[in-house]
Order: sequence, then structure tokens, then C-alpha cells
Amino acid sequence: MTFLNYSLLGVFLLSASNTAFSDQRFSCNTSGLKNAEPFIENLIDRILTIGNIRQHYNVCSVAKYSNASAMIYQNKRIIAYDPVFLNRLSRRAGEPHWGKVTALAHEIGHHLQGHTDKLDDLQRLPKMKRLAIQRQYELEADQFAGKVLAHMGAALSSTQALIRTLKVHQNVTLSDHPNAKKRVIAVTRGWSIGCQQVGRDCNSKKYKGNRSQGVIVSPMGRKETPHYSRFMQQAENLKGVIVNRAYCNLYASLAVQQTTRSLQYQCGFNVDSYASPWSRAYSPQSDWCMKGSAHATSKEAKFRETKLASCVSRKQKKSNQQAIHSPLGRKATANYVNFMRQAKKLKGIRVNRNYCNLYASLAVQQTRRNQQHQCGFDIGDRANQWSPLWKAQANWCMTTRVAVTSNEAKFRETKLASCIR
Repeated sequence: MTFLNYSLLGVFLLSASNTAFSDQRFSCNTSGLKNAEPFIENLIDRILTIGNIRQHYNVCSVAKYSNASAMIYQNKRIIAYDPVFLNRLSRRAGEPHWGKVTALAHEIGHHLQGHTDKLDDLQRLPKMKRLAIQRQYELEADQFAGKVLAHMGAALSSTQALIRTLKVHQNVTLSDHPNAKKRVIAVTRGWSIGCQQVGRDCNSKKYKGNRSQGVIVSPMGRKETPHYSRFMQQAENLKGVIVNRAYCNLYASLAVQQTTRSLQYQCGFNVDSYASPWSRAYSPQSDWCMKGSAHATSKEAKFRETKLASCVSRKQKKSNQQAIHSPLGRKATANYVNFMRQAKKLKGIRVNRNYCNLYASLAVQQTRRNQQHQCGFDIGDRANQWSPLWKAQANWCMTTRVAVTSNEAKFRETKLASCIR
């Protein structure tokens, strides 16, 4: 049986945001199929984050498939799509951004509402009853997609755009997809539910003005990215109003700082990839903001801050589990453990003078212990390794990477451990 025989609910839809990072959670672990582009993986991540969805998906790119679908194949939840088909359909709707979000959210909706789990039972039903149930499934997935788009800040017209381009079936009873008019009603119903959940007035183009009564708190807590709370407060004040350049400049500054922090913490987000929200380029961030709304931009800012909080939490947990010990045990050289902790924090970032001063002090102390215990390690067997000259050690540190300096410190401590009993 070919792969296409497993396709569930055929041609519909597609998904998006201005996001992109490559994530192993979404790798296509199915023989013969390609992994999705990082941009599509990030769209999936956005939808799952907003919906607090825990299901695992294999996201697969299938060339010349001319479709997008949800299915279960080899006991794996799969979202398959044809990139060319997805792009063409979204452009035809005039909403390349929201069109893709609509599509992917629709397919995720099939999985979440159990449609893919019922496929085998569905195939055993009489044809007309099976088609009627499939049409209902499509409407339920449309409604879920509409709710997702509202949460992401899409206007109602953008939410409806893709579905309005779909075929109006002349004889719906013989189709597994409902009439486009019914689908527009379903996605509109979902959008109305979603916009009420985020505090918008769904009967007008304006927001309700659901202002925060207290201080806005960053998901990062005390480690909040600078200007995050100030930006989010401005976003609240501008909801329902056209954004301006000053607001978007603040948004861009925050976005660049959040991206820089993602590199600092080595979170693994796909920085500076196509259409990525993790971009260090100030102007594209500001220009993107000018095309959006206060609601959409605040969602982007909160998404990044939440991801950073999750990353930092994982790093801290891992760090706590991996306590640093000296090879000398209780006889550790003074400041060895402190230095190694600093090295872990700075890993992947340029060294600074304070760090190198600490390195030099440790190196000198280790060299003195080498001489004190008459260990016999050659002073100068490698450049700067056993040098008692503080300034030379510090200057050498400034010319290299954190990983190299920490390896040097560990090398000396290990050598001392073999000498000092």
C-alpha cells in the first residue's frame, strides 16, 4: 500500500506566523519522507504553544502531493503537506502568512479532536454515512483553526480568506468536504470564541480594551528581558488602534534583545532563518510590526519571552543536576569551582576581563601548588599552562574561548590531583 493511501481528510488546509526554528520534536521519523522546513516546524510550535497542546507530531514534507493532511501512520501522528501546494493556495487567498496558519491549525485540529484515531472505524461505515461524518470532521477542524487564528491576532477577514477560495461543491452529499459557505461559518464561529477568550470585542473591529489591572509580569520573572513589561503595557493601550513607528521601534528593540538572549542561553532556536521571529535584524522586526496589530505583536513578544523562560528553566535544572566538583575533592584549588561555574554560564559567549582575571588567579594558584608539592610539571610545556605570571595568564585568556580556558583549568586541576595525595 502506498503512503497516499493513508491520507486522512484530504485536501484542505494549511498554517503560519513569522516564526522559525528547527526542533527535533517535529522531525519526520517516517521512512522515505522529508522533514519539514524550519519555518513550518516553527508554525507548528506556535500553534501548540498557544493552545498548550502536548501531543507529539511528525511533520513531513511530501513533494508533488498537492495536499495537506493529518493521519496516523505506523502508530505516529503525522501532518503531511506539499510545500508548493501550500504556498500556492495561501497566495491565492491573498494571505500567505495567515493562510498557512489556517492550514496547519486545521490539520492539528483533526488530531486533537480524535478524527485520525477514528479512521479505521470510519472506513467500515456505508459510504454516504462515512462522507457525512467526514464533512462534520472538516467543520470541527475549521472551527479549531479559527480559534487559533484569533489567539494569534488575525483579523476575521484574514481568518476567512483561505476558506473563501475553496471549491463550492455542487453535490455536497457525494463529497467528503462540506460546502465552502458552511466552512466559512465554522471558521468564523471558532474565531469568535477565540477573540472572546483573549478579551476582544468580536462584534466590531476594535478590542474591548481589557486592560491589565496590575503590573505585567514577564514569564522570566526577575530575569525579564529589558523593556518587556513596558512594551506589553503599550500593547494593551494600543489594542484596537493602528500601531505607530515609535511602538514598532520598541517592539524591534525587545525582539532583538530576546533573540540575543536566546543565543546567550544556547536555547537552540533557529536565529535569523527566513521569516523567523528570532531575528537580530532590527529593521525587519520593526517593519513586520508596522504590518501587524498590537495584539499580534504582543503575542510574538510573549511567545519569545515564554520560550526563553522555558529554556532557562531547563538549563537551570540541568545545571543543578550536574554539580561541579574538583578532581582534588576537598583539596580543590581555591576558586576552582567558582571559575568552572562562571565558565558554564559564559559558554558560547565571548570572554570578558572579569572572567579572565578570575582565570588568571586560578592558574597562578594551580602553578604555585605544582611548585609547592614538587609535582614536576613543566612550566611552559604548553603555552601559558603552568605560568606563575598573572598578567600573561589573563591576557592569554582574552584571546581565546571560554571552552578552551575551562579545559586548561581542568587539565591543571586533574594533573594536581594525580600528584597531591
